[in-house]
Amino acid sequence: MSGIQASDPRPALASLRGWLLNGVPPRPGSVLEARALADEAVSQGLAGLLCGALQPSDWPKEVREQLAARRRALLFRGVQQLDALACAVDRLAREGLRSLPLKGAALVESLYDSIADRPMCDVDLLALDDFAASRRVLEAAGLRTVDVSDHAVALIGDSGVVLELHASVTSCPGLFPAPLESLWARSREGPGQVRRVPSAEDLLVQLGLHAAFQHGLVLTLVQYLDFRRLLERSLDAARVAAIAREAGAEIALAAALEAAAVLVGAVVPEPLRSALARALPQRDRRFVKRWSSHPERAIAPREAPLLRLRWMTARGRRPALVRRTLLGHRAEGPLRRALGLAARFGIPTLRQLLRPGV
Repeated sequence: MSGIQASDPRPALASLRGWLLNGVPPRPGSVLEARALADEAVSQGLAGLLCGALQPSDWPKEVREQLAARRRALLFRGVQQLDALACAVDRLAREGLRSLPLKGAALVESLYDSIADRPMCDVDLLALDDFAASRRVLEAAGLRTVDVSDHAVALIGDSGVVLELHASVTSCPGLFPAPLESLWARSREGPGQVRRVPSAEDLLVQLGLHAAFQHGLVLTLVQYLDFRRLLERSLDAARVAAIAREAGAEIALAAALEAAAVLVGAVVPEPLRSALARALPQRDRRFVKRWSSHPERAIAPREAPLLRLRWMTARGRRPALVRRTLLGHRAEGPLRRALGLAARFGIPTLRQLLRPGV
């Protein structure tokens, strides 16, 4: 590898993506290239995995040591995060309130060899019973609310760990209904600190909604790697399809899987691909493939085609999408809501309309 400049992350990103696709760790040609790769690996959540995969003889000692230090810090932080999540689950359970982890917290201990290999900004917990009561229990335990959205509240404890308590998997609660009793019945025992997690089939559908609807397919590479690793496990394709259909999440899941296939080489089992074949029209499928074929822009948060993806994934329920988006949550006033919608949807959508070839 050559030509990487510290000011331009695209070559480093391409090299890291190549490693995920072909299994061959990058070999920097200079200290500058090694630093650029390490920096981008941190940005993409791949620092721990890269540290464990690189050949020491191919990398400058100082950069190897920096990655090793980063991996140790990620391990410490990850254990701390999962401990905070487990404590929250226990506190809720003592009050008769059930909950299940979401996203990274639900998969890190089963899909990765080390917690350090799947970093998390925060940990997510879905309240299955009384959301308001669950929030009160956690606040009474010393957690402080630092942010509120229409579907979740962010709480922080003395350790600095941020826990997002969810009333629903995505914003616009109720748009993608998940029967909570069925979700609980399918859940399974966790392998580590997190003692109960959603089934693999539920988790895949949740990841699809999070990727396509919540974030407009703008994720880090390690978040796309979640899809690939989950698909490599034993999955009941018929159950995945049934869960997605019941939640109205077939389009979101199909779009997320298309993106994961392009970006990190995720292999969708044929039974699942067949079950979702009609969910995504060819025009939308082509858009997702074009978008994902440019990872340097597919992971740039300011360029997310969020409005297009939300409109796409809400086919058949678009009036509800518009209504729930405009209403937001009660803590927001009309002006704040309007400005927020313009910043989050209007500006990125305008950029997409003005960019040729997308």
